This record gives sequence, structure tokens and C-alpha cells, in this order.
Amino acid sequence: MVTSQFEGWATKLSDLNLAVFGESLEWVNKFGSKGILHRHIQSLDTPSIIESIDPTIRVARGYGCSTADDLVEAWRLLDCKQVVIKPVFGAAGEGILFLNSVEQLKMYDFPMGEVCLEEFLDLDKASDGLVLSPAMHYNEGK
Repeated sequence: MVTSQFEGWATKLSDLNLAVFGESLEWVNKFGSKGILHRHIQSLDTPSIIESIDPTIRVARGYGCSTADDLVEAWRLLDCKQVVIKPVFGAAGEGILFLNSVEQLKMYDFPMGEVCLEEFLDLDKASDGLVLSPAMHYNEGK
């Protein structure tokens, strides 16, 4: 991940005529998290970055949250039975939780920082209700 330390030594490498590939720290700070997908619950009038880029891009309904009170308010606005907490800087499923009660949200302690609270989308099931693996997704229509 690009950090200020990474940029420091990358600059020294480019001074030696060595190429360094990747996004700039400025780009990563603006676009490099799940936080771009949703409006923050504390500033609902401010469009998300993804909305600003293209309001027709479809994403799960959700809100950025920084506190347990934010989570409770987002739960109320989403008005669904199951939600997903996703740390905005998580990767590879790290820190993702599936919850189905406001009591669980009240106890969440933000171990990875700010999160997105999203509606749970039950997308990975075959018509018989079994969970599909990625290979099954590929072969299902053949």
C-alpha cells in the first residue's frame, strides 16, 4: 500500500532513473478505500465519491460510519434484516461481519477504523439455495 514512507523511498529510486509504478499517495488517499462507495451517515447531503464520478454506478445500499451511534442510525435508514460491516481499509474479506441485530451494532468497537454498513445482498446462491463457488458461477450458465 502506498504510504508517505513508500513515496519517500520511491522518490529516491526515481532520482536514480528507476521507474516506480503505482498510484500516488494523493490518489490512494482519495480513491483507495471502500469509503468512496457511500455517503457518510454524518453528512447525508454530501454525495459519495462514486456518485460524483457517475451516479448510475450500482452499489449496495449503505453508509460510511465512524461510531456505534452512526451504525445504529445507518441500520435504521437501511431498514433491512441483515447487514454487513466492511472496514473501509480492509482487503480479502478481513474484518467483514454479517449482523442481524441492532444490539450487535451497538457493541461494535471499530478494530480496523471506519466502516461501511451495507445491506446484505444474498447473491451467491443457486436456484436450489446452495451457495455457489466462483467456478460454479462460471459454469452455471453452460
